[in-house]
Amino acid sequence: MAHAKCGHCRARVWRDTPTAARGEDLCPGCGGELELVTDLSEVVGLRALPVRPRRTHRDDTERAKPISQQIRDTIARHDAEAEHRTDSDSS
Repeated sequence: MAHAKCGHCRARVWRDTPTAARGEDLCPGCGGELELVTDLSEVVGLRALPVRPRRTHRDDTERAKPISQQIRDTIARHDAEAEHRTDSDSS
């Protein structure tokens, strides 16, 4: 488990992924850069921040379905209203 700390908001963060696989992480509290911890005594007294779960592509797709359906419904409703107005104007 890799530990990191944020000097700006005095918080500690830990990840299950190895240090090399993480790349550059940002603090979930303030968005600043995280510093890698070499000795766990560096994080004693710092508040622990939960790490945002990493979303998978499938999660994004599932979340987009209701949004795209809502957009299609709105467009259909607007088209129906416009057609109704056109029919009313021509009468």
